[in-house]
Amino acid sequence: MRPRSIEGRPLSLEISHLPADLFPQFLARDLTQPFYTMFERDYGLRPHDVDETLESVTASEHEAELLRVPVGTPLMRIRRVARSDDGTPFERTTDVYLADRMRFTMHHVGYVRLSATAGAGVGSGAGTR
Repeated sequence: MRPRSIEGRPLSLEISHLPADLFPQFLARDLTQPFYTMFERDYGLRPHDVDETLESVTASEHEAELLRVPVGTPLMRIRRVARSDDGTPFERTTDVYLADRMRFTMHHVGYVRLSATAGAGVGSGAGTR
């Protein structure tokens, strides 16, 4: 788990799962650098495509302790799977961000399929076209 902060204030937690055979000696590196910089520079891997799922959650006891916020504080969780150009998944990550300190901007080109889940209080199939 990699805690991230800005000006000494907690911002997020990152949990990354990387295949050891693709990233030998990764944990011996300077992990304060951006991972994608190291992936490309040190291992010759760039993401060809990435799936990300964003959802609002509340801080668990463990997350609250690490982020120095009350249990139940709103968070934004992002789960990501990055694949190389041959389709090999090389990164599986779960990040949680303090919702009041983050803004996400997305840009899409072409057709984008939207979906909503029943857990979000939306009826079955709503949001898909």
